[in-house]
Parts: sequence; structure tokens; C-alpha cells
Amino acid sequence: MFATPHTLAGFTIVTAFKDNLAIGIPLAIASHFVLDFVNESGLSKKEQLQFDVAPSLLCYAIAIFSGSFWLFLLGSICGNLFDIIDKKGYLAIFFPSKFKFTYYFHLKRKPPINPKPEITMGIGFVSAVILILMLIY
Repeated sequence: MFATPHTLAGFTIVTAFKDNLAIGIPLAIASHFVLDFVNESGLSKKEQLQFDVAPSLLCYAIAIFSGSFWLFLLGSICGNLFDIIDKKGYLAIFFPSKFKFTYYFHLKRKPPINPKPEITMGIGFVSAVILILMLIY
């Protein structure tokens, strides 16, 4: 799954356990495994920018102004931690010839849930909307 749904899961869990981060942080990190059962393939680079990168950047901007930035950042890092490590800080996506994807936390198999690209785009959009609503309220 793309970064925005991982961020949503991480931020939601960290927010729910903000008074006990010793529980919230491991749960937010573990949420990555669950979401990785959903395949993210089928989207072009342009669609990935539109439905994952741009919404994530918008959410970060809103988090800065909402006063929830540090909690949002913690949730985002926890929810995306395994991708940050395996994708070398996402450099392996943008420069695949220079930075190689590792498989410390990801299996070399196709995920069992394979939605159509339109569904994947919808998941990214809905995740961003929920994040924005959480940050505003």
C-alpha cells in the first residue's frame, strides 16, 4: 500500500494511544504489515504523484498549521517505517538504478489483495480526506 494509507493508520493509532505511546508506537509500526496485504501496482508514476505524494504533502502542510505536526510526524514515520527502511528513504523509487530495494521487512511475493487501480486511487484519496479531517478537528 502507498504512503498515505500507512500514514493514516499510523497517525490514527498514535493519536488513539497518545497517552501511552509505549503501546501506540509498536501498534502503528505493526499496522504496516496489515496494509501491505493490499497490492498497490497498476498506477502510473503520474497517478502515484496525484494520489499519494501530493495528498501526503498536503497533509503535512495542514499538520504544521493544525498544531498536530509532531504527533502526525510520529504516526507517519511509524506507519511507513518499513518502507522508509526497505526503500532507502524512498530513494529506491525515484532512483532505482542507484538505490536498490531491500527485503528486510517485505516479502518477495505478490500481496493477496489486488484491487483495480481505480480502487487504489480511491483508497489514497479517501485516506487523505480522513487525515485532513482528523487534523482539522
